[in-house]
Amino acid sequence: MSEQRPAILECFEEQFSFILAALWRIPRGWSPVFFSFRVSIISWFATFFGIVLFSRKTLPFHPVYSEWAGARLVTINMRLGSSGMSGCAFLGLEVSNGTSTKWLVFTLWGATEWLTINGSVIQNGLSEEEITQSPSGTAVDIFDLIESTLTDFQFDDNELAITFTKDSRPYIIRVTKDGENILPWRGSGENKVFLPEENIEDCLRVCDTWKLVR
Repeated sequence: MSEQRPAILECFEEQFSFILAALWRIPRGWSPVFFSFRVSIISWFATFFGIVLFSRKTLPFHPVYSEWAGARLVTINMRLGSSGMSGCAFLGLEVSNGTSTKWLVFTLWGATEWLTINGSVIQNGLSEEEITQSPSGTAVDIFDLIESTLTDFQFDDNELAITFTKDSRPYIIRVTKDGENILPWRGSGENKVFLPEENIEDCLRVCDTWKLVR
């Protein structure tokens, strides 16, 4: 039996800014990265002109949910996160409260395949055969949620659910530690489950930027 892999992938958000931004970025958890193999030589030269790459560990969403309740979902990106030469396929939901925006990111490898919407799998990226073989046998297009409103957020020891509402219809995006109602890993056929020590609320992060790296 293969060793169980972690469900949650720790990652960092990155932004370029002038070095003077360190005055307010460092108190908010950002650290300057003066030289990095992840960035190009041109970016290294930018350092000499006062433009620096800042990095910080992504932040949990649950402490700030109340600040973003009522925000509008404006963009969805299913391909966030970089891990060396490959992508992580994190799911990013960009929300706006009218004055600012944030990215809410599920930091799970191939995140949409860990989630359900109203009990159905997310059809984007799945074949018709996989949808038919899923526990519900039904699927929802996640891009139907664009222009919806963030209306609820709940979690306990075993599951996390975030709700967006559009035209009076709730769309409940749910993830569970035991992988209930989702397809197993391709290839191995093993169930997608969280490690016992992983806290499910840590899989949903809030970020200033979509640029995330492991």
